[in-house]
Amino acid sequence: MNEFNNKYSARAIAYLGDAAYELLAREYLVGLGYSDAGRLSSEAKKIVSASAQAEIAKKILPLLTSEEEEFYKKGRNLGHSQTSKNIRPTEYRVA
Repeated sequence: MNEFNNKYSARAIAYLGDAAYELLAREYLVGLGYSDAGRLSSEAKKIVSASAQAEIAKKILPLLTSEEEEFYKKGRNLGHSQTSKNIRPTEYRVA
């Protein structure tokens, strides 16, 4: 993980993390039997939203190793000048 952490910028890690997380969410929903594209999209948005990610982060942070926590901190939504209109800036930074 350190090699990856040192190779990519924080923005690149956040970008890749968002893509991986969305793929996992989509796979999860398809596994539940969702097949309608519109429904899949709306359900996936609920899972991958910044507020949902912030809630999950609060739950898993105590379980991370120090190396994993360092990686999380580098890839979270820091340094962005704009946030979503549907989330508080503090939540966005946690996600």
